[in-house]
Amino acid sequence: MSTPLFLDWHQAALSTAADIGGKADGLVQLHRFGFRVPAGGVLNVAACDLLDVDPEAVLRLLEEGLTRLGLGDTPLAVRSSAVGEDGRHASFAGIHQSCLNVRGRAGLLAALRRCRDSGFSDSAQAYRRHLGLDGRPRMALIVMAMAPTLAAGVAFSCDPRDGREDRVFIAANDGLGESVVGGLCDPDEMVVQVGLHAPTAHVAERRLGRKEKVCEPRPEGGTSLRDTDGAPHQALPDQACLHLARLVVRIRDSLGDFEIHQDVEWSWDGQDFWLLQARPVTTLPRYLPPPVAELPDVWSNGNFRDSMPMPFLPLAWSVAQHAINTILEASQQAGGVTVLPGMVRAKLIEGRGYFRINAMMWDFWHGFGFPPSVTNRLLGGHQGETSPTPPQGWRHRWRRLAANLRMGKAISQAQKQAPDLFAQLTEKTESLRHRDLRTMTDAELIRQFRQLDLDYCANRPLHLLQSAAAGSYLMLSALIGRFVPGQGESLAQALLADAAQITSANHGRDLAVLARQARTEPQAAMIVRQGGDWRTLPADSAFRQGLERFLTLYGHRAVYELDISNPRWREDQSWLLSTMACMLDHDGLDEMDLRRLRLRQDAEQRVRQALPWPLSRLALKLAAKAGNEAALREMAKSCMVRIADVKRHLALELGRRLTGQSLLGDTTDVFYLTLDDLDDLVSGLWRGPGIGRLVEARRTSHARRLTEAPPDVVIEGQPTPHKPAPHATGHSGWSGLGVAAGQATGAACLMTSPTEGDRLAPGQVLVAPSTDPGWTPLFLRIGALVTETGGFISHGAIVAREFGIPAVVNVPGIMGTLAPGAMLRVDGDNGTVEVVARTPAG
Repeated sequence: MSTPLFLDWHQAALSTAADIGGKADGLVQLHRFGFRVPAGGVLNVAACDLLDVDPEAVLRLLEEGLTRLGLGDTPLAVRSSAVGEDGRHASFAGIHQSCLNVRGRAGLLAALRRCRDSGFSDSAQAYRRHLGLDGRPRMALIVMAMAPTLAAGVAFSCDPRDGREDRVFIAANDGLGESVVGGLCDPDEMVVQVGLHAPTAHVAERRLGRKEKVCEPRPEGGTSLRDTDGAPHQALPDQACLHLARLVVRIRDSLGDFEIHQDVEWSWDGQDFWLLQARPVTTLPRYLPPPVAELPDVWSNGNFRDSMPMPFLPLAWSVAQHAINTILEASQQAGGVTVLPGMVRAKLIEGRGYFRINAMMWDFWHGFGFPPSVTNRLLGGHQGETSPTPPQGWRHRWRRLAANLRMGKAISQAQKQAPDLFAQLTEKTESLRHRDLRTMTDAELIRQFRQLDLDYCANRPLHLLQSAAAGSYLMLSALIGRFVPGQGESLAQALLADAAQITSANHGRDLAVLARQARTEPQAAMIVRQGGDWRTLPADSAFRQGLERFLTLYGHRAVYELDISNPRWREDQSWLLSTMACMLDHDGLDEMDLRRLRLRQDAEQRVRQALPWPLSRLALKLAAKAGNEAALREMAKSCMVRIADVKRHLALELGRRLTGQSLLGDTTDVFYLTLDDLDDLVSGLWRGPGIGRLVEARRTSHARRLTEAPPDVVIEGQPTPHKPAPHATGHSGWSGLGVAAGQATGAACLMTSPTEGDRLAPGQVLVAPSTDPGWTPLFLRIGALVTETGGFISHGAIVAREFGIPAVVNVPGIMGTLAPGAMLRVDGDNGTVEVVARTPAG
């Protein structure tokens, strides 16, 4: 026969679940990625079909295979593995048979038949009918060594009781795990807090069961149940629980691709864990506040597309998720609003970041009285407005008022603390960056990773500066709108032109100033144009000194800088030089300064004319405060990027060490591992088998996702179709969200990355999916900005207002329908984009 009927784990990796069944496929994936699985393999579907035709032939082939694996006289476990079993939507839990401690030839054949025949039992057939599965069951059979066992049981990468996703639930008993999975005893139940809001795991709940029965192997084969004396003790020690929890999270990340929770059967030999099964969790309660749980579950990538539009690499997400989920609770914590502990507010869907927008709308509407429409305007995205109506009695209104007052006080305190916070964080990260990492052990590097997360998650004022940056603007636009109906937002936006020192705008200006300096130095200008080594310039070169100062201030930043796999500007200046090369002939600084000065002065004059004196003065004070809030938000984000810079520094050092040990093929492979992977590697709990296959699988998945267009909104797990922006004027324009006042006309330049900046001509309208700080230098040369997503607090919106550039964001689908070079009129006051001429400008 060309295909072996009995396949060991390596051979089975070349088969599909249609040949070896779902349970075996899960074990094959575990083995492939280096998890500890007992030696063995699988009799495929074809072999099981031959069991009644020629059982001796099947048994002979199986015995030959087991002998090759050194399992000739070893007690065995035989488990069913039906096609369709242990899948995303069908677990077959408790339906099919397993036989443990199988001994002897006759016992093996009986176990094979018993497990195979369980697929045809009444309960199995009823389950198949319930799932709408027709046809004859197709069975494969797992045959593997019995794992040495002191304790065993099941573990979930979530809490199946209430649906909480930041906890690992463990059920354990002494002896074999059949007493737990078969419901034959009252096991210990342990809950380990992991991930999301806790960079370090800990045992959060502990309930010691009666453990009144223990399943044990019999010397002659098979198992028996023994009554215990019921003496209280813990079957699995705390330290082993923490190890198991991290192992289960790694299985979720590896087999479930960070999204699909896993149900794992395990055994513990006193030192190590053996994995006996891993399958997707098929049903999970919805862990949300009761009013929100009754609504559709809505996930939006709106604000993520500004800072991280591409898929996350594993290490980037594993070190960012804690901070992201913590920031999303900052306003509620500051306002004293009750927060459902452990609720997931951000997660990955097909590798990209999404916010749980229905819960966020509820948080702000229920806690503070902010309508869902306001939340949408601030965050951006293309989701609808959905939120249950909270109670409207005087008690609830009073609670909302008190929450707003508490949050306002907390924001004010955070703003006062900001200079010291920024200075302290800068000093700490610079100290770590300059430390000689070669003097640190592997374990110290991992501890430093986790300590950075712990310190950041404890820094509530910094979270608040990032999450609550629009209060003064909302008050300003509402105040002006009372006296100038329909123009409150546009005038408020115009007042923010040149209103503050915004760090993500300043690095664009400073780069333009460097380009001006390069014009005066022929050698510097040549290096900028040709991308040469600027360090060859004389030490007294003003351009060289200026670039050194620039890198001191902004060297921690990068294009799409929250992805720690992307090189920082201090590491690679090629993008900076190519951007300056586009500025050598025209930098746009003078036009921008004149434009934003006029825009702000005109707005100030209109406000003074339209509002009574005390209120006009209040409006100008609110404008100054709103500008300061935007500046603090961008600086707080810059501090977050400083932490990411240090994490990259630590990761590359680990990558160099693992490459030196021949565990990784390249230093940058480290970004395809999670922090838990690295922790298990350096602690010796994982010695690295399968690491190359895991890295390659994740690299392949990441490359595929880079080519895919992600859905903007996912509702109840289903992507929603891309919807074009509503037309503003017939079929020649679109409506979006105006976030920076003014009007401009220019040719459309469609770009998907700031690295394409050499295609941008002065005065053109930049049309992009989204923008992060890496795009800022391009803003100096554009006439207007249009993006497919974004909100008022998006980076592009903040910098466009600072530069006085008309901007309309949240225009879905415009990149796919607009012809390059088409003449556009962008109206930031009214949030419209109109095609005025379809032929490219010549």
